[in-house]
Amino acid sequence: MGFFNKPRVGSVFEATFEENRKSDSPFRARATHMGGRRAGKVILSNDKSIPLGKRCQVRVIRVHKPDAKKRGYYEVEYIGPSKLKLDDSVYIDPLVANKIEALLLAQRAILLDGPQGCGKTFLAGKRAEALEWDYGVFNCSVVFDSSDIAARPEIRSTPSGGVETIWVETDVLRTLKKAIEDPSRHYLIFLDEFSRVARPNAVNMILSAIDSTRRMFNPMTGSTIEIPDNVHWIAAVNTGSQFVGTVPIDPAALDRFAPIKMDYAPEAEEVRLLAVRYPDLDKAKISRVVRIANAIRRHKEGRMDLSMRATDEVCLLLSHPHFDSLEDLSVILKDSFCSRFDGRWDDTMSDAGHVWRLIEGLAKMK
Repeated sequence: MGFFNKPRVGSVFEATFEENRKSDSPFRARATHMGGRRAGKVILSNDKSIPLGKRCQVRVIRVHKPDAKKRGYYEVEYIGPSKLKLDDSVYIDPLVANKIEALLLAQRAILLDGPQGCGKTFLAGKRAEALEWDYGVFNCSVVFDSSDIAARPEIRSTPSGGVETIWVETDVLRTLKKAIEDPSRHYLIFLDEFSRVARPNAVNMILSAIDSTRRMFNPMTGSTIEIPDNVHWIAAVNTGSQFVGTVPIDPAALDRFAPIKMDYAPEAEEVRLLAVRYPDLDKAKISRVVRIANAIRRHKEGRMDLSMRATDEVCLLLSHPHFDSLEDLSVILKDSFCSRFDGRWDDTMSDAGHVWRLIEGLAKMK
């Protein structure tokens, strides 16, 4: 019947516990799932180390078999917090993974700072998936006023031919309502493009939601929402002079986050990821593409961020039967790499032209 139906004493698994509401039970915590799957018996524990509402690792210390009067159960003890599990489709530095895990479980808001296409959004989604948390993304580039994070005003016509202003709640507000209604589940809100709000002071509303006060103003009701403990926050920013249209994050806002710097995957890992996505493409070609990309990223004349989306796009095209030669690679790189920078590839004074000169020298390398 498998492990999840018949674990034994000493078996280790992950589970999320809730308060045991049976008054006649000696156990303080109960769970019904092992590793995300329904268990054959209820899981009970009186270990005070087990956090309620948070996925954690436990070990079976007793298997109580059912009798005529009572159902059987598994008694467990606490081992530690849930481990971050990622599949072969993503890479994350082990140190970064450990930081994210520790900070989220400690209910600290996280600020992921890294170049475009380094996997910030994807990583947050994978973390929520590994923890079996509900996950929602809110794009902060649509925020013009601080109230826009919770709700935004819209003008609509009335049946009489007039106009009226109504408030429309955002995904953030909807998620907060769900979290209040269901305290047994956890919710991870990802604030994407946090450095691209229309006005710098528009992020002020989020500050009290992520610090110790954990409150947010609801413009629809004019009242304050108490942020429950089962809501977690991750924001993503791009910082640096190469990013146009971003606003600097205020030091007071930065201080409310736990900042984590991210970067592109090491060359060997990027090659591995692309080889998984394009198994029919010669790995030597993938290595050449990534080597050229990293030469551009690390060029001595200044940092030139080149998204991993660019290397993925090149490999996608190279895997097609229409493209097979070294000349095809140069043509593809001219569009997929150079067009991601200002100017034209044939303008030697532009960033795109500078990248093309690098490609011309590197594309012929074996």
